[in-house]
Amino acid sequence: MTLKEKFAYMATGKPYNDLDPLLIEARNKATEDTNKLNAENDPAKKEELIRKLFGSAGKTPFVNPNFRCEFGQNIHVGDNFYANYDCVILDGAPVTMFCLHQKLVCTLAITFLMLRRESLGDALLSRSGLVIAAG
Repeated sequence: MTLKEKFAYMATGKPYNDLDPLLIEARNKATEDTNKLNAENDPAKKEELIRKLFGSAGKTPFVNPNFRCEFGQNIHVGDNFYANYDCVILDGAPVTMFCLHQKLVCTLAITFLMLRRESLGDALLSRSGLVIAAG
């Protein structure tokens, strides 16, 4: 199964193995990419990094450090998206953020969670990695 197919399956709401090697590799890449993004100060280079990380972005997206996401590829933002400091988006399912007005601003330390743990008991979950993406 490709990563794209894995994401499509995750979006169905059915349980999946969160410890799948494809997902671990994708998370590691997102961590590397967000580290680069957080270290960059040039707005044009920052925008280029956002466009590489996100699934899609409108005009002039911007994020302040310490931005974190799980995969990045499932994040879709409209024009003038602005994430303030310490924004976290766990994008196990697609996250789409558009604003009808001129700008969408995520305030300080906001977290978007797009997954839920299956209720199988904490001990089993910690070993199985079973989760459900909340679409």
